[in-house]
Amino acid sequence: MDYARQSTAYDLSRYEQHLRPQPPELHVVGRGNSRAAANRALGLRLACTALAVVSMLAVMLYNNAILTELTEEYNAQSTRYEELKSEGVRLQSELEGKMSLRNVENYASANMGLSKTEAYQIEYVQLNKGDRVVLAQSPANAGPWGRIQEGFQAFLEYLMPN
Repeated sequence: MDYARQSTAYDLSRYEQHLRPQPPELHVVGRGNSRAAANRALGLRLACTALAVVSMLAVMLYNNAILTELTEEYNAQSTRYEELKSEGVRLQSELEGKMSLRNVENYASANMGLSKTEAYQIEYVQLNKGDRVVLAQSPANAGPWGRIQEGFQAFLEYLMPN
């Protein structure tokens, strides 16, 4: 066959060197060190566990100390709030006492010279004398110009009633 005319690639694997895999080298390890290594691993595990327990206890103690401080601060602020609330009630009652009707009357009579009205100072007005309508008379000699003005005024009143 003629390989030059085909589209297949050359097989170059024929020319490569084939190496055989070498078996790994095995080393025999003595068993005398395994017990010491196990003891070291056990000691390391115990040390890590003890460290974790001690650190957890330290964190718990720290959290309790912070919680105690915050509780004391909360109690102090609650006490302060109650004091301020009672002070507000005291000031409100003091204000109501100063603004009572008796105190206002005393201040008005003493400092401003005012007094209560007497019966002889009261005058009643009656408004039941009847209703009446008064029409303004238009001047007789207003002329045509006056009539135009009256018509214009009537038109404006019609458009914009009060």
